[in-house]
Amino acid sequence: MADSRYEGRATFAEIERLLDGSPYSVETLTEDLEARFAELNYRRLQNKESWDDVHDALEALGGLTKLQNQQRIPFVHQSNRLEFEGPLQEVGTRLLLGEDVSHSLGDRDITIERTLLEGLRGDERVVKVGDLAFEFAYQLATDPDMRIGQHEIRELNAILETGKVYSDHLMTPGQYRTHHAAISREDRPRRTDTVEWLDAAEEEHGRSTTPPDLIQSKMSELVSWLDERLHDVYDFGPLVACVVHAWLTDIHPFSDGNGRTARLLANILLAHAAWPPLVIKAEHRSRYLSALEESDPAGHIFPLYELSLELIEHTMTRIQRQPEIALSVFTHKDHQTRLDHYESWKATVDDLLEEIDRALDGNYSVKYDGPPDFEDYLDCRRGERVPRNWAFRIASDDSDFLLAWHGTPGAQMRNVLDELGVVRVPSLFFDLWEPGIEFRPWVCAADSSTSIFGIDELSLIIPESTDSDHQERTVLVRSAPSRKSTQQIRPNRHQRFYRGTTQDIHQYSIREASRVLANYIEQTKNSLPV
Repeated sequence: MADSRYEGRATFAEIERLLDGSPYSVETLTEDLEARFAELNYRRLQNKESWDDVHDALEALGGLTKLQNQQRIPFVHQSNRLEFEGPLQEVGTRLLLGEDVSHSLGDRDITIERTLLEGLRGDERVVKVGDLAFEFAYQLATDPDMRIGQHEIRELNAILETGKVYSDHLMTPGQYRTHHAAISREDRPRRTDTVEWLDAAEEEHGRSTTPPDLIQSKMSELVSWLDERLHDVYDFGPLVACVVHAWLTDIHPFSDGNGRTARLLANILLAHAAWPPLVIKAEHRSRYLSALEESDPAGHIFPLYELSLELIEHTMTRIQRQPEIALSVFTHKDHQTRLDHYESWKATVDDLLEEIDRALDGNYSVKYDGPPDFEDYLDCRRGERVPRNWAFRIASDDSDFLLAWHGTPGAQMRNVLDELGVVRVPSLFFDLWEPGIEFRPWVCAADSSTSIFGIDELSLIIPESTDSDHQERTVLVRSAPSRKSTQQIRPNRHQRFYRGTTQDIHQYSIREASRVLANYIEQTKNSLPV
């Protein structure tokens, strides 16, 4: 196990690199802080790995949009309650959204809906514009070429502040403020639909923010730093989101809605890199404001980073507890395991065919047809009958005389595979061309009246773990019955799947099996009538 102190220093150095160019830093590295960084880094990696399982499963199974829809109401409600706005209970937010909740994310026209919400007031306004802003954020986050500039940040604020009236009627939502403002980290209710500027006396109880004439340049510094750090969001999403969050609230570029804009922007970054959402509940307000205050001005980011990771971890755990989510993850993992096994089996079949071609030493041509698809492969694993899938044909003088096709393993082969504890895969069966037979010229090679072909079935052994070298894998070969017993059962063409015993099955390396098969091909060709 790696030394936690080393991990702490490594994480500390990485965080210092990420923070370079921002107003933020970490405290002097003490032994205690070193250990805390190491622990946070470990949790960050564990959380990301677990969440990737959920994200990949839902994306593959079509449930990702449903999950993101589920997060809309908690996020909108809690973000409003942090500002003492909106209904007291989440059910009130849900009721106000009503049918809006059923909208599919990504399908709404932001411009039209924003116009329709202009006249709303009170709780209905803050809830519905919050939901519309969530929609806009989703559209940004799902863009693979996402870029967050000043325009996008201003648009977020404009949507969040839709319908709000400012005392200076020249100001509009989304516009950088032209007046001085102060940040107050106090728990006090506010009016929801009007904004008045703090006078000098009120500013004494808060901290002055960026002067209006410097907002444009400060915002330019923020978005430039973010643009250089977008590639780090995949590994350090919570940290990058925390910096942007704290930085925006410190600049305080808007007349109102700075906190909501910052929280939504943080979640855009997290969602873009497939991190769990950050939902800061109203009951965490005091700790949240304290963490922000630690970072004001240009202070330490660690408290906010620690809080964010805790909340992300809690959200992830709660989502994973949902039965349908857990089932989706299990199903996806199982599907991925089977898909990996299928790809490994196909690669091993290719190795086998190359060995067969080499063993034939150019005397015959091998015509490759291809493997069964994934669905047929799964059916073979379950022992279900599947259509014959031609694998390859052996030709002499441009005339095909032997056909190998994939199908469900026969009864005795299944018994041996099960005894060995390995996964069943499609077997190879062999047919011979008999032109004198009408409608069905391909017949079981071992049953042909002109053949001495001695193999009924061939099946590869593919370990559940697909890490081993393909060439090290082995082949099970089921020998054909003697000519006498063959003649007795020829009338039933399905008998080839059931005859014989497990004693007829022998294990070979891929190279050995190829030589055995090549020898039978040579003998069979020589026994055929000219």
